[in-house]
Amino acid sequence: MFFSSCKTPPVLQNPQASLEYKAIQAKDTSEAYLDFEFKAINPRSVAAELKISGWKTEINGAELKDGIVIFADNSADKTIFTLAPATDTQPAELETPIRLKLNLPVLINNGLVIEDDFKVNLELNLVYTYASVQQKKNRKAPNASSPIQIKVQETAVFPYIREPVFKITAIAVLKAELINTRFRVNMVIDNPNPFPVELSAFTYELYGDGRLWADGQEKNVFQIPPRQSRDTQLFLIMNFINMGRPLLDQVIALQKVAYRFKGNVLIKTNVDYLPRFTGSYDLSGYSQVLEK
Repeated sequence: MFFSSCKTPPVLQNPQASLEYKAIQAKDTSEAYLDFEFKAINPRSVAAELKISGWKTEINGAELKDGIVIFADNSADKTIFTLAPATDTQPAELETPIRLKLNLPVLINNGLVIEDDFKVNLELNLVYTYASVQQKKNRKAPNASSPIQIKVQETAVFPYIREPVFKITAIAVLKAELINTRFRVNMVIDNPNPFPVELSAFTYELYGDGRLWADGQEKNVFQIPPRQSRDTQLFLIMNFINMGRPLLDQVIALQKVAYRFKGNVLIKTNVDYLPRFTGSYDLSGYSQVLEK
């Protein structure tokens, strides 16, 4: 008696992929760069083409795209990769960086919900395609050329850093002389962050009715606790020689003037990804020039 045997079709292992959040980088509060490490594994003895067919980002629970650019392998256009065949002893691996560039002002304008922390979830849609392999002896064997789809995702969490908010409360004349006048500018500085900030190296320019009154720099260091405010005073010297007579008369008469106060300030935080950065302020309005 003869028995016929049927060989079991080989089981092809499916490829794998992973995404891991590594770090965040930033130079100021307007842009942030999230770095991920993407890894793909090919367990088959046939080379594979890997395509990033799509991606999705959710920030604080909202799906957003405007204001986000994705870079794969340091290129905004790279979407296709080649995985080498696996050897007899180990699968083939591919590692490449994935970076998200976040334009925070654009995201906020498009409805991003502001919270103390940003939770950014990145999801990649992947398609693996293998070269066609003919299975002549057993037509029931798996079709190695059928595309395989995989999704990978990872969440990055990092604190949102807000710039301090500046407000002028008064402009006061301290002493008038023949040529120069000393001014005191009273300011309130709000720290909207859940962590303390340190301000230093103020530079400023004060304009009255469109004319430059004074400029200078304040080197004192200001510590502001979390979600608190601090009153501070900046002292300026205005030279009358370069001013027009109408503005001079306005100052002498202590009338209300249209002011503009702008400048830069060095801001220090205890947040690792942005420990120190330069912020700016540009305030305008009307103020009574008070005599003190």
